[in-house]
Amino acid sequence: MASALDKHVLSDATVRDHVDFQLNFVGYFNDWSTDNITACQTSSRWSECLVNAYHLCAQHVAGAGAEHGNWWSYSKCMYSNQYEDGSAAGPGLECAGLNPHPNQTCTATKYPAIVEGYSKVCADESGISPEDVAVCVTSGMGVTLLKASNHKTVTFPRNPNGYIEPQWVQVNGPDCERVGYPGASGCGGSIDNTSCLTWENCDADSWALHIRSRVCADGLCDSSPSRSALALPAST
Repeated sequence: MASALDKHVLSDATVRDHVDFQLNFVGYFNDWSTDNITACQTSSRWSECLVNAYHLCAQHVAGAGAEHGNWWSYSKCMYSNQYEDGSAAGPGLECAGLNPHPNQTCTATKYPAIVEGYSKVCADESGISPEDVAVCVTSGMGVTLLKASNHKTVTFPRNPNGYIEPQWVQVNGPDCERVGYPGASGCGGSIDNTSCLTWENCDADSWALHIRSRVCADGLCDSSPSRSALALPAST
């Protein structure tokens, strides 16, 4: 999903000037006062919490704010190494149980070093200091960033089983006032822009082209630059 989004939207210069891209992660804490990153709750186990903190710390270190840039290069690299057939040597970031593969092939003790190793590869490729990213994660800033990110998703709709449904991509959204985004008065209404009804039956390229069509509606990408907010509040 991330590579398709990059291919059809974020790496295309005709579209990029019209996009203000933000990445957030679905999750919550039973105890929001905890300093433990892995105490967050996701559908893909505690290991995803740690990986998400690395993504957020890369954004923080890159100083990108809402702009996509080096931090997206980092995140794209991390996504490409989610599974064992990734581009970097190692067991893949899903080895501790990331969705959709529940079987663990690495231990909880070894996992932090595995994630840091992939982070170093991706940070070096993206021109971000891997040491600064690691310090961010371990200093307490990582869990602070993760909580702030999760807070933006806790009011998303829930499915019949009571689980939060990720809003994979929203253009001119999400509904800023409802989820507590800053500058809410200048944000458009929430528009669900996923053309996929289920994760298992989603064609990534068709999905990304659907997002592109939303961003570039009414010939926007053929005219002078004008920003459309593009939020991806999920780990994909």
